[in-house]
Amino acid sequence: MDMIVGTQQLADVIGKTPKWVNTLTRDGVLEQISRGKYDLADNVQRYIKYVQHLSDNTDIDYNEEKALHERAKRKIAELDLAEKELSLIQVDEVVKIMERMVGLFKARCLTIPSKVSPLLQFETEMPVIVGILQKEIKEALQELADHYTNFAEKGTVEPTGEEHEPETS
Repeated sequence: MDMIVGTQQLADVIGKTPKWVNTLTRDGVLEQISRGKYDLADNVQRYIKYVQHLSDNTDIDYNEEKALHERAKRKIAELDLAEKELSLIQVDEVVKIMERMVGLFKARCLTIPSKVSPLLQFETEMPVIVGILQKEIKEALQELADHYTNFAEKGTVEPTGEEHEPETS
């Protein structure tokens, strides 16, 4: 004849609290016959197998695993905080910003020939030609630097009104 016991009696037999018995029941280690009723022999055997299984896995330390889990949770929280403080931004946001900056720089560079060609058409001295080209290139680079500064200060790249549309040939 099977001996049927309550949660408290089973807890007393295995040396745990009724709450622990309920947790093991919820985890499928122990099995109830009906609400709060257990087959003592069956559940003692189940508990012994559970404890043996835990001892077989000696390479897994609960406290170490818990500490790793807590470290991971802390790291995630730190990353979330850094993102909220704008000291960290998502990769896709960086890609969008860089695409915009490169596009604006490309458009600005493509305006240089049409802008300087009227100035160069009658120039014959190389130092003057080089000087005019260098001035325009430095202006384009300065606009790019200004866009970067705008991003660094505001976290976004906005038009400054100085962008030039590329000319089509």
